[in-house]
Amino acid sequence: MKLAIFDVDGVIADTLTAYYEFYSAHYKEQNLNKLSKRQFSNLSNLNIIEVCNEVGLPLYKLPFFMKKIREIMLAGTGKVRAFPGIAQVISTVKGEVAIVSDNYESVIKIFLGKNKIRFSFVQGHEHGNDKAKKVIACLAHFRCKPSDAYYAGDSPRDIKAGKKAKVVTIACCWGFHSRQELAAENPDFLASRPKDLLKILPH
Repeated sequence: MKLAIFDVDGVIADTLTAYYEFYSAHYKEQNLNKLSKRQFSNLSNLNIIEVCNEVGLPLYKLPFFMKKIREIMLAGTGKVRAFPGIAQVISTVKGEVAIVSDNYESVIKIFLGKNKIRFSFVQGHEHGNDKAKKVIACLAHFRCKPSDAYYAGDSPRDIKAGKKAKVVTIACCWGFHSRQELAAENPDFLASRPKDLLKILPH
């Protein structure tokens, strides 16, 4: 059996602008550090504790920000869009489709449903911050060998997680990070746009 695993933010959903707009609107009132859009995008390389340290967010305020991010995804489906072509690519993938993300599973399922994006299994925020463990959980769920699984992510952290889980790694260069940053992690494949995945994933 073949298995295709996708990250959501930066691979399926174009969330960077919406998240950054929210952060820019609230960082002063919350006494957080001012960040450029590039600095903000680099937060996706960090786990949640490291993110809090980087932005100057006390842990007791974390639930507020996580709740707001959830609201952005739920209420802002019109603003947060799927990348053009990604739904069609996923619809053609042979085998099962799983999602690994730091976002809430309820938010992911609503977003994917509204955008008619196929999926079979989700490992989200509720399962912790270790993406490698989430990828391994997907393998276990489908009883899939690592060599038969592909993980498409848009951050160096995603590529490292995929390598740790010993699956085939695909760096998606249309998300939060540059092609150069992703290539430095030596992924198995680099994809410049969603339709490039058709050359990589079984379909």
